[in-house]
Amino acid sequence: MEELRGKSAVELKDVNDSRDRICVSQSMGKPVIELTELSEAVTAHATKAAFKLRRFKSYTSAITIFIHTDSFRQAEPQYHKSQSIKLPYPTADTSTLVSYASFALKAIYKKGFKYKKAGVIFEELSLHDDMQQLELLSETLPLNISSKTLVIDEINRKFGRSAIKLASEGFSQSWRPKDDLAPLSYTTKLSDLPIAKA
Repeated sequence: MEELRGKSAVELKDVNDSRDRICVSQSMGKPVIELTELSEAVTAHATKAAFKLRRFKSYTSAITIFIHTDSFRQAEPQYHKSQSIKLPYPTADTSTLVSYASFALKAIYKKGFKYKKAGVIFEELSLHDDMQQLELLSETLPLNISSKTLVIDEINRKFGRSAIKLASEGFSQSWRPKDDLAPLSYTTKLSDLPIAKA
């Protein structure tokens, strides 16, 4: 009723204000067995999550990696595992986060399983303006992002996402699901617009 009188009944709120974690995960397009292929997927997810962190002007202090097999195929051996790492200082630097993600993946990976899904979660997020507990004897500046990461961001912003990517993401990325069944992008791609013939 208040809305009809011109009074806002629901307070508008920035969706990023309450963000306390960022998760990027995806099911594989095929069963993945090898660590190298699984590592490509985790690197791709960590890179995407790191980009989101910088877009929200945030930093993460903890990272969790998870992998699991297809729970719908009960006839096959099942394995579900995650690994969390508390970072020494908050960061949003892609190379640093990918290094920790790769380390965590190696700690939980087991041979002999067909993995269906992998994901990366950044937790304990903080903004640049938040108070940070730094190490007394550290000479590094934790809230600085490497110039390499900033240059990659700028190039990808100009020439499209993944114009430049880390080599550890792989090139063929055969683990990615095929998008043959994805719906057409009528609103974002001219080539997908339907053509009416008279």
